[in-house]
Amino acid sequence: MKKWNMSRVINRLINYLEMIVAALLFVAVVIMIIECLEYLITSTAVGESFNFDNFLSKLLNLIIGLEFARMLCKHTPGTILEVVLFATARQLIVAHTSAYATFLGVVSICIIFIIRKYLLPDKEQGQQMGLVLFDKLKKKHTRSSKETDEALSKNQID
Repeated sequence: MKKWNMSRVINRLINYLEMIVAALLFVAVVIMIIECLEYLITSTAVGESFNFDNFLSKLLNLIIGLEFARMLCKHTPGTILEVVLFATARQLIVAHTSAYATFLGVVSICIIFIIRKYLLPDKEQGQQMGLVLFDKLKKKHTRSSKETDEALSKNQID
């Protein structure tokens, strides 16, 4: 008889619920895409003044929704940073704030890019989750068994 591990069952239920929420969010985004296309067609066909800020705000909300759905499906630091990046960029583009607020937004986006560059795994090398910087330091200070044997024979271990 298989023993039920309560934490494993709860974890699986949470994963299933996250996938359901991500699917519902995806359906909502598809509906919003249709609404955006309808708004684009009707506003240009009728001759109304086209509110580009409103349209851009809707499109950026769609992108943030898709990234949020991806974040629910893939639990990686990179997807979380992408959601924060798009939300910050949307705030900078859509909201016309003061120069100081815009400067802080630009600085925060720079910080996000620095984090992505130096603290996230390198995708080309196919590393799993972890800090690239830590891996590089670990590789630098780790010796192979052959190098360790040679250093021991020469008494050169630092």
